[in-house]
Amino acid sequence: MTRPLSIFLDVAKGIEAVENAVADIVGHSFVEQHSDSGSIYRLVAFYIDMRLFEDHGLENDCGIKFAEYKYQLQLIPFQDGMAIPEFDAMYERLVMFLAAKLSNAMMCKSIVVANLQCQLAEFVPSY
Repeated sequence: MTRPLSIFLDVAKGIEAVENAVADIVGHSFVEQHSDSGSIYRLVAFYIDMRLFEDHGLENDCGIKFAEYKYQLQLIPFQDGMAIPEFDAMYERLVMFLAAKLSNAMMCKSIVVANLQCQLAEFVPSY
């Protein structure tokens, strides 16, 4: 069963820079949507709903220092994708790839977190 994953980015750049970096990697642009709680930046690719938050509002929990990270990229898989047996492996590998690539592109630290409870990986720029 595919679990919800998030990428947290410790970067001082503005949200437009993060949007552009994700869009360059994924090949799709974000659409800004407004709600009572503020703006949500959203794009859909590979049967995954990607939502970018500048103020995720999370406090440190489960040994994860959420407060150190300015941005959260939440990745929510669609049921249509999960119907394909290979989707789970692709989804997790895609999230790891995206986190590593963003770390390099933005020159920042990133972490991948499952269910907002378990840190799976940490990436730092490799060049």
